Amino acid sequence: MKLHVSVAVLSGVDGSVLWTTPASERLKFIDCGLGYTGGGKGTVCILVGVSRMLKAVNSSSGSSFWETKNVYPSHRIPAALPVQLPDIDGDGFGDMLLGSRPATLANRIRDVSFVFVSGATGALIGQPVTYNVTGEGKLIGPKACVSGEGALYILFGYGSIQAVSVRDIYKQANGKGSLPPSLWKEDPTLEWKREGNLSGLLEVYSGNSSARDLQVLSGTGGNFSDLLITTKNKLQLLRGKLLRQVWQAVGSSIEGVPVPGFFNEDRVLDFLIQVTSGNSTRKSLIIDGSSGKELWQAELGCRSQGSEAASIPLSDGRSAFLFWAGECGAEPLTLRTDSDRDNGYHLFLLHPSYPHVLLKLATSLGPVTASATGIWEQRKDAFHVAVTIDSTQATHKSRMGPLSVTNVGLKEAILQSKFVTLEEVTTSTESIRKFFSQLQFCTEVQQ
Repeated sequence: MKLHVSVAVLSGVDGSVLWTTPASERLKFIDCGLGYTGGGKGTVCILVGVSRMLKAVNSSSGSSFWETKNVYPSHRIPAALPVQLPDIDGDGFGDMLLGSRPATLANRIRDVSFVFVSGATGALIGQPVTYNVTGEGKLIGPKACVSGEGALYILFGYGSIQAVSVRDIYKQANGKGSLPPSLWKEDPTLEWKREGNLSGLLEVYSGNSSARDLQVLSGTGGNFSDLLITTKNKLQLLRGKLLRQVWQAVGSSIEGVPVPGFFNEDRVLDFLIQVTSGNSTRKSLIIDGSSGKELWQAELGCRSQGSEAASIPLSDGRSAFLFWAGECGAEPLTLRTDSDRDNGYHLFLLHPSYPHVLLKLATSLGPVTASATGIWEQRKDAFHVAVTIDSTQATHKSRMGPLSVTNVGLKEAILQSKFVTLEEVTTSTESIRKFFSQLQFCTEVQQ
């Protein structure tokens, strides 16, 4: 029986279906909010199939701009979301770089292949370019970063991380033709580091522990990128200008992906991480982005879901942090009722001004499989959307129940929240409640 696949977009106001569009195969990645004509954001969704399809649709209507059904060579699968590039073929539209890997990984000598794709038509620009790399573990990237001299690089690797300039990939994909103006910039500071490397790749990270995650961050004090590398038990920050380590934080087993946000007032990104130590003890930590030192921690004797944490910008320049966890051992300031004693997951909010108080905003009976946050700018409010699995409705034919999508407005949730204290708090409940009720969430920080 032929599998029918479609993509649906839900209204953030009431959850109604705004539009659907068909797909020729199951999807591996979806990326929305991309500019199509260079005239703003939010006009395109890119749909990436599990093996061969690439499709661009209008994010407002779902209508198709173009579709390519043979974007990858045979026996290869997509490695990650397409890397968004400036216009490289001169048609006025931003273009893309797609990475793919072998469908079956048999040995330590592995490869990543790249191909340029026109953002206007989906047509390939030049030939695929393949790099062999040695490593083990999950594939990292490909992701783009900007060097200290403004040159664009692609980062990727299996457990280790290598870099290659988009300029070099383009030269190999399109022969000796002239370079597009968007790729003219070079970075001699970085290029000398790869001299003698026969693969032509720049080594970024090759530590004893395999890299599990790589985040490309806006650089501190410049237009270049900083890199945050996560291994099983370590965070390492590299300053992008020279790719030199600034600090590393070593701890217990790190779950999920670190969440960047501003906890203190030094205007340097800090990071929320969740870790597991002995006897399945869970901790949430805030790591100082300037030094790698611990700024805050809470021990959670419960299940955590570190991959679904987030941060929301506040009007004072700091961030509120959100994370999902099971029932914690701390006692709420308000009297507990029997309805609070469940085995579900709870959405907690942490504010830097009250580090010893968590707000319990929402509860889910099933695990959270995906989530997203956003800002209602006019209301100075924020929302959190969670996708959960209702395991109570699972059947003998399927271990999974139906998916549920829930939208939580943070201001309303704060008014109805329960407080959880991590230490004794001398401030009155009324004062804390008033403070949180006056929070303003925004995308543009007020100076």
